[in-house]
Amino acid sequence: MLDSKKKNRVKTITFFGLLLVILTGLSVALSGYAGKHSELVKDRNRALTGLGEEPDHTIDLLVIGDSECYTTVSPMDLWKDHGITAYLGGQSGQKIQESYYMLKTALETQKPKLVMMETNVLYRSADKPDALQDILYEAGQHYFPVFRYHDMWKTLLPGTKAGETDYKGYVPRTNVQPYTGNRSYMARTEEAVPVRGKTVHYYMDEILRICREEGIAFMLYSGPSPVNYNYKKHNGLAAYAKEQKIPYLDLNLKQKELGIDWQMDTVDKGDHLNLTGARKVTRYLGNYLKENYELPDHREEQSYREWNAEADRFFAAIGQTKETKGLPATDPDR
Repeated sequence: MLDSKKKNRVKTITFFGLLLVILTGLSVALSGYAGKHSELVKDRNRALTGLGEEPDHTIDLLVIGDSECYTTVSPMDLWKDHGITAYLGGQSGQKIQESYYMLKTALETQKPKLVMMETNVLYRSADKPDALQDILYEAGQHYFPVFRYHDMWKTLLPGTKAGETDYKGYVPRTNVQPYTGNRSYMARTEEAVPVRGKTVHYYMDEILRICREEGIAFMLYSGPSPVNYNYKKHNGLAAYAKEQKIPYLDLNLKQKELGIDWQMDTVDKGDHLNLTGARKVTRYLGNYLKENYELPDHREEQSYREWNAEADRFFAAIGQTKETKGLPATDPDR
């Protein structure tokens, strides 16, 4: 009887050992293949894949969050104006645990000087009945990327649209759908919508702990979006930032300084910014970052010449040259 139990135990250990080896091997192989063939990677995973392909220790600014993150910052404009090397680790509908693993993935090869988190993720990741399932799923994808890339073959099927070209995580979107709602969406109030949820607080604590242990500065920012923000949320976020002793920049309160025109600068009626809106935000952010953080200017360094090449591709794609000063012609401040 004892021998039978031992045999079963050995079989179980052997099975899981082999499974671990197989999953690890497939993960390494698929991760390498995905890095070389990013066009086959689903859009939602492309930022994470591209981040892993950046040369080691070259990203000084990592921006994480959901779609409000990757539609508010243009890395190539930050490069052109300030020589800041920024990467957008944003994902559509990014959950807080995905923000955490995006940071973990970045730190495998990078040592950013600053991490910026767009705050919409803090209000869309409250505890849900399937929260544990999401936590286990994201952990599994991080440690065994085979689960993330297992369906890359589907992008080869006839009729499948090619992914959009991105520039350090940013995709220029030029469509215009004006916002026609309440322009006073940031009217002052004493009411607040707190940052809630055990899941949110746990992963935020972990993100802040990692940044502090690694000596990485951290800040929260809210991109301009009348669909997603109001003064109640501002109050909740400001209270959370004060409690955690971290900077918070609410760009919804800086619309005049930004020059935001809700008739021209939104791609989908005030939910997300388009190219002109993102470039306005980036112009403001670039100056803000230079004034408040020590982010080096790499424009004259030979080891960063690929950033110049990427910038040339970006500005050619949007119909400008890298040397063009100011904003697109649709900008009323030009």
